Amino acid sequence: MPELPEVETMRRGLEKIVGLRIHSVSFPAAKRLRSLLFKPSPQRLKTRLLSLVITGIRRIGKRIVIDFNSDESLVIEPRMTGLLLLANSPSPEHNRVEICFDDSSIHPLIYWDRRGLGTVQLLSVHTMSILFNSNRIGPDALLITAEDLQCRLGRSRRPVKVALLDQRGLSGIGNIYASEILFRAQIHPRAPCNRLLPQAWGRLHESIQSVLREAIQLKGSTLSDATYRTPQNRSGGFQFHHQVYGKQGTSCFVCGNPIERFVQAQRATFACPTCQNMRFLRKL
Repeated sequence: MPELPEVETMRRGLEKIVGLRIHSVSFPAAKRLRSLLFKPSPQRLKTRLLSLVITGIRRIGKRIVIDFNSDESLVIEPRMTGLLLLANSPSPEHNRVEICFDDSSIHPLIYWDRRGLGTVQLLSVHTMSILFNSNRIGPDALLITAEDLQCRLGRSRRPVKVALLDQRGLSGIGNIYASEILFRAQIHPRAPCNRLLPQAWGRLHESIQSVLREAIQLKGSTLSDATYRTPQNRSGGFQFHHQVYGKQGTSCFVCGNPIERFVQAQRATFACPTCQNMRFLRKL
């Protein structure tokens, strides 16, 4: 579930560990829970991380990158239920990785993952340049310009909601924020990209920026399953500002008509058919 706002909240919450040296690495759940994708193996990962100094914390799309005083970086993709914590975890039995520092006053860094679908990989600079080049992952959704957004997506015949979820076009947006972004832009999720009028791209870009920045300010969205937590093991607050996501059957706060739910690319989509009509489409 973690999307750009949640992962950016993780990144900001981990900045306090920059400059610390790794004292120990353990994998407490390795023998009794589903294994994550570790690269290299946990034992080799432990050996290569010991004594490294953390020099930076970055975000690439929905991934956290921890840089060291070496030519390798630890890339963590939380996927559905992964969290990075500097506090006691919601359930210690799902602690997948624990990293302790020479400074014992700092809480260990915990990678927690209830379903175990995330990935933890130690990658060289060269490998990262291949995996995360511009052909495989698009510009960050917070940094893309309106012109680049239209250039990258505007020729596609796909519905705009589906295009927003494709990380090759722009990175960071997932299912929750795609629905919220399109509602605020008043663009229907089924609208084909190649038929959107020029003003629609400006509205879409403005909505991407405003929704993501507001969500970051509120430290992300913690849904009813309470899976997502900040690095301090606290709930986010943007879920209280959702206007369509998960609100099927309730009244749109703008027009009063019911919010609809339908499926696109095997993902649930939420929209107001009245506010999000097809008025921003070129006529055939």
